[in-house]
Amino acid sequence: MALRLLPLRAPRATLLRGVNARRCFTAAPSPDAMALRLLAQRAPSATLLRVNARRCFATEVADGGEALHARALEALDWGAPKEAVLHLFEQAAAEDHAEAKFFLGLGKAGLLDHEEEREEQHIDLPGAVAHYRAAAAGGCAPAMFNLALALKDGAGVDADVAEAKHWYERAAAEGDPRGAFSLGLFADPLHPEATLGDAKDGDAAVAWYREAFDAGHHKAGVNLGILHWHPESVALAKMPEAERRRVAVELWTKAAEADVSEARDCLRQAQDVWKA
Repeated sequence: MALRLLPLRAPRATLLRGVNARRCFTAAPSPDAMALRLLAQRAPSATLLRVNARRCFATEVADGGEALHARALEALDWGAPKEAVLHLFEQAAAEDHAEAKFFLGLGKAGLLDHEEEREEQHIDLPGAVAHYRAAAAGGCAPAMFNLALALKDGAGVDADVAEAKHWYERAAAEGDPRGAFSLGLFADPLHPEATLGDAKDGDAAVAWYREAFDAGHHKAGVNLGILHWHPESVALAKMPEAERRRVAVELWTKAAEADVSEARDCLRQAQDVWKA
């Protein structure tokens, strides 16, 4: 019995919401919303300032960029009006806070709105890209990733796969595992439809998936496991089959423990193969 495994595709769209001082990610409402497929994610370095819920978030403040940005994140978590939140991000961005510029980009793209509140006529993708570019220039890794995705898809900017690749690589280098995962997909021979125009390279795919997985991108472990089970790289083809399968199962087990359903599917199929 052959093991029929399908590598995971690139993450499509996620929406950043402020809920109970936590981030809740959900898929875009339909596959037609290509213009909204810019991933929203707050940088892991951002801090949340916990204060009394009665605070008036729209009040003018004269703090520095970091304090203003923390205040804006707090306001977003508490569900303050969008205008008040964006005002605080604008103040922080005026102090040259890179992540605040990124959040202004999310606002332009409608990604700070709840799905039911998003109005397409108010979405400004070119404006979003401009903010992403400014934030990326300031070292914001999530902005680098969103900019790369926009350049790849031509969302709010002319498509440019060479520049997209540059920003995916920068995002990966700055610690955003989605950048490394995406580069793995583009190099993965089992993903012929995912490309930046370069030739497929199994060894490069393994390296990018490993980097993403080690940085906490659990779904990368699924694809990395599949490349061990079906070796599409020169290095892995030289490994004994039993060793490759052991590593694959170990990767899928770790991903399954992180609640990645595709990893559980891989483990079940692997068990069926061994029983046969």
